[in-house]
Amino acid sequence: MTRPFWLVALATLGLVATSAPSAAQFEGTWQCEMSYTELDQQGQRTSGFVKQYRMGVYPGGGIEAQGSYTGIGGPTQFQVQGQWKVEQNHFIAEAQGMQQSQWGTMPEMFIMMGLPGPDGRTMSFSYEQRDPSGSYVTNRQLYACQRL
Repeated sequence: MTRPFWLVALATLGLVATSAPSAAQFEGTWQCEMSYTELDQQGQRTSGFVKQYRMGVYPGGGIEAQGSYTGIGGPTQFQVQGQWKVEQNHFIAEAQGMQQSQWGTMPEMFIMMGLPGPDGRTMSFSYEQRDPSGSYVTNRQLYACQRL
């Protein structure tokens, strides 16, 4: 029995569409932690920080996040607003806002990436940057989020 081309195309498109994460999968409220670590040539930590935040991901591409971290300026609070998208199965958020520390109020840039977990309730991402020769890792970023 021969099937019409449009029926086969629709069935194939349906299989492809269900294998990639949908934008709606990321919408909601998330509790997240991002760690940034700088490393020496022996792999020992030389500096870094951990950022903890709550992130609202809204239909239509809006995002807001607020949280805190402790860096060289002591405890820092931040709040940002921006946009998010799904690109090559990755959640990508970019936002701008303000931070408040003992040094006063300053601009805050926020970038976050994540891959959805199989349970749909988590997302995470890790990134390592190597030195120009490629012989050792100079810094590492880890993102982990849990849906609330």
